[in-house]
Amino acid sequence: PVSRVEARMMIRVKGPRVLIRPAPEPEQDDDALIQRPEAYLRHPVVMGRVEQLGDSQVCKYCGKGKPYEVQVGDVVTFAPSVGDFVYVDDERFLILNATDISAIVARKEAA
Repeated sequence: PVSRVEARMMIRVKGPRVLIRPAPEPEQDDDALIQRPEAYLRHPVVMGRVEQLGDSQVCKYCGKGKPYEVQVGDVVTFAPSVGDFVYVDDERFLILNATDISAIVARKEAA
């Protein structure tokens, strides 16, 4: 069998895409659903941690490479309907375009 580290290395995102580890969904009970605003239920915030960046991000206007705005380790938000889910050893990852990231919530601290 392949270890988790080796399996994660098997996933290599290509082009202007990022690999995200989605944050676990919070436990919900009937009381929590009543207390949440209706706007949240219609437009939930989806968050996750950037695990890997693709090869390159190319500007659609000039065709030159440009740096990613996110870094590995950043916590980001994105729409719930974007990307493709991939399962590796019962772990769920999301592959999405870098432009689908809405915001950087927490920047990885420099070592």
